[in-house]
Amino acid sequence: MSYCILLDSSGTKGVGDSGPRKKKGKEKAKDVASSIPADFFEDEEYEDFQVPIGLRPPPSTIAREQRDIEEATRLSLQRQGVAESGESSSSTNVRQTPQIARSTVIADFEEDDDFQEPIVIRPRTTRATPSITTPVQASTQSTGMSQEFKKAVSLTPSTPSESSSAPVYLSEKVKMKQARSEAKRKARQKSSTTKSKRNPNVALQQKWLKSAEDFNQDQRTGFITEIRRVVRHLSDVTYAASLFLNWFCLRLLRNGEAVPKLTHKRLYNFAALFVGQGKNADADIREAFTEFATAMGEDFNRQQLFPNIQYSTLITIVMRSYETLIENHVGTNFKPKTVRYLFTRLSGTAEFPNLPFRTGVKCDLAERVYNALTTNQEITYPAKLEVADAHSTSINNLLQECRQRLRGLNLTEEDYYAQPHLYLPWLYHVLERMEQQVTIREPVPQTRVTKGFVHRQLAEIVDFRRLPRRFRSTLETHVKDSINLEHPTIQQYINHSFLEDTQRPRTKASISRKEFRPEQYTDPRGARLFNILPIYNLQQRYIQLNLSGISRIIKQSRIRPSVLANEDMKDVCWSLFDMSRIGFRSANDLDGKALSDKRFTGAIRTDGIALEFICDRPSVAAEAALTPADIATEIDMNTATIWGLDPGIRDVFVASDGVGTGAGQDRQRHRIRKTSTGEYYQLCGFKSAIIKRAKHDQANADARRLISDTPSTKTCDWDRLNQALRYIFRNFQTIKDYYTTGLRKLKYHSYRNKQKASTEMCKRLFTANQQKWKPLAPRDNAGEAERPTVVAFGSALFGGLRGNVPSPTKVFRKALLNYVKSIRRNRPNSRKYVVMIDEYLTSQICPRCHLRSTTNERDNANMKIHPVLSCNTCHTRWNRDHMASLNIRSIFLHMAANNNNRPEEFQRGMLS
Repeated sequence: MSYCILLDSSGTKGVGDSGPRKKKGKEKAKDVASSIPADFFEDEEYEDFQVPIGLRPPPSTIAREQRDIEEATRLSLQRQGVAESGESSSSTNVRQTPQIARSTVIADFEEDDDFQEPIVIRPRTTRATPSITTPVQASTQSTGMSQEFKKAVSLTPSTPSESSSAPVYLSEKVKMKQARSEAKRKARQKSSTTKSKRNPNVALQQKWLKSAEDFNQDQRTGFITEIRRVVRHLSDVTYAASLFLNWFCLRLLRNGEAVPKLTHKRLYNFAALFVGQGKNADADIREAFTEFATAMGEDFNRQQLFPNIQYSTLITIVMRSYETLIENHVGTNFKPKTVRYLFTRLSGTAEFPNLPFRTGVKCDLAERVYNALTTNQEITYPAKLEVADAHSTSINNLLQECRQRLRGLNLTEEDYYAQPHLYLPWLYHVLERMEQQVTIREPVPQTRVTKGFVHRQLAEIVDFRRLPRRFRSTLETHVKDSINLEHPTIQQYINHSFLEDTQRPRTKASISRKEFRPEQYTDPRGARLFNILPIYNLQQRYIQLNLSGISRIIKQSRIRPSVLANEDMKDVCWSLFDMSRIGFRSANDLDGKALSDKRFTGAIRTDGIALEFICDRPSVAAEAALTPADIATEIDMNTATIWGLDPGIRDVFVASDGVGTGAGQDRQRHRIRKTSTGEYYQLCGFKSAIIKRAKHDQANADARRLISDTPSTKTCDWDRLNQALRYIFRNFQTIKDYYTTGLRKLKYHSYRNKQKASTEMCKRLFTANQQKWKPLAPRDNAGEAERPTVVAFGSALFGGLRGNVPSPTKVFRKALLNYVKSIRRNRPNSRKYVVMIDEYLTSQICPRCHLRSTTNERDNANMKIHPVLSCNTCHTRWNRDHMASLNIRSIFLHMAANNNNRPEEFQRGMLS
């Protein structure tokens, strides 16, 4: 799939940009530069000029020194006029004092008639030794004095040859800086002409739309505005239709009536009634809609909330996707909701009193009852589980009751998806029972305290935010162990009076406030409620545009009179959009006739911000995963670049291309490349997105409060559902205004930045991370991208840890495999490989002495430092992830040379 951004011509701001924003560094620099005379920048050498911070005096000092210059000049000319008493007054006219640029010249003055030459601050590109000048003496001739003064305060710097006769040797770093400055200067000159001609209110943000002569700016703006209006309208109508459909089905189930089959035509009638259509709808649906409008009260104004804008064909497409959504909703929720219902029945103390089973055993029993229900057989109990006769009889009665309610329906996934309306009565019964049930995790209190309970209790006593993370974990472990000891260390203080003074008064007080909850064994989440049918939200959703819909959009925006009769969707898209931006260079390429096998299906989807062109490729048989021995037969291992890559939590990956052996001068140097999890989140823009969403919530605090206070529609109670629906329609416009296009833009930019971040991390391993204005490292020569490259990827996949942000290990692994796959597809001769290596013992064996003798370093508080390991044999201090990457690389090389056999010290069951 390919995406193109849709932005209006006004260049609207994103989320959180409604108020005045703080100026950034570049904008501040522009404000400072505006005070410098324009003629100062006429010379090319001064375009990248920057005044050293240490030499820049405060503005008041500069003004005072400039006044001193003027005063010194005036006094000198007065003295000169007194000495030349024989000349006429016309020859003694005082010349205009030259102005000194504030940011370029700084002068020191001792007396009025004795001043030194100003020190000219030279630009960075000259790199010349400043020459030492003598003070300029006041001459007896007016012309000579003025020339000397003008020469002293001249703004033109002297060349290096004038300042010093010695040759100037510039380091490589200085040369690179000069090259970057020159490249930036040329880029600014190149873009200065286009910027001056550009309308400041019209940015080039519509690159997805063809810049043909007959598409002016008003037509483009109208086209985008019409698309967004259509998307907003369809989102509102389908959201209201999903609410009405739930209300309609719940009314039937409440009265014991059967739910009709929810076909595409019937679902379209539910939505068409909201826009004043649906004349061919069934009588029961029209009567139900009239009753629904009456029940919603005066706040439900259909014509005002849902005006008819004549896009019924697009409503048909949306409701067809809603039909699929209903099938998926029932098919995916039937089993988990039924198993949860059975577990709730087995946990009931009234129906199953004194059932001596813990939570895990009850969950297993619920699964067994469900299997017996679907296969129409008897329940099979585990061999080690002893079930009393009374309990066995109660479980069998529960099984028979469920079979009677299901009325002989086939309980297979195919039937769930094929006929979802038949299983709605059972889901209604499950929801009704779940609302009445108070879920208890255990029938008796736990005998041992958990770490989670200790964490919650300590958080109320100690300010955890001021404590180190490792110290908090250690403290929780020690407290948990102390509580769980069979003989407490403070046993003499735990007596009857202690319980009377502490626990019982707090329990009685919480009961009086109606806040009592046994924290150890009450389920704080309560019952898992759900909707009978899926309900949309008010956010703008992706809408598929067909030929009829896009034809009307074109007509409304007046881009073209109409679509010709012989044009199909591909022809219209080719005439409207610049398809070359997604890889199609000609109209024939849309059918997959070019070198690329990608084919445009003719379907496009949009949410008003992003435009999605749906393409497909012919299915290709999956290639067998290559082993290290297979890779060794295809490339030369001596000339190839081999990376050992270790995924982690704090770092997305740490990769190295060396062995890490040797010591001192003999140590083999190698490259280390890594991407921390924080850097990944920064590249994706997740942190800035969170800040912008928070600003959006602050700017729309009232709407956010209304959304938070919305009653839940996950209920089977008729009065509660009507109350929730009336609340929604009463605040419909306010809630809709909260979900602006800025939120969709933010989501799209986050998605795009996530793709960029994944590609950037892959490039760090294959193409030497070539960045703009940044030269390659010494070992990253120009042929790095063409060299055969192998990434030995550590195959350990794990979730997040408490106290750390989730690491995108699986996301990076998938992106790396897709990146290599795309390279090999576009360039069949390229040699890029990714092979999975088992990480067993890679973080415990020293890569230098090959012994399992590493231990964690400890800090001053005698606490373990997890990332730092020390070898007790060779006394080498290692970073854990770096050491693992070296071991992974050595394992790959050994397997490539020994027919895929791991080294002996890294084999499972081998301890050294």
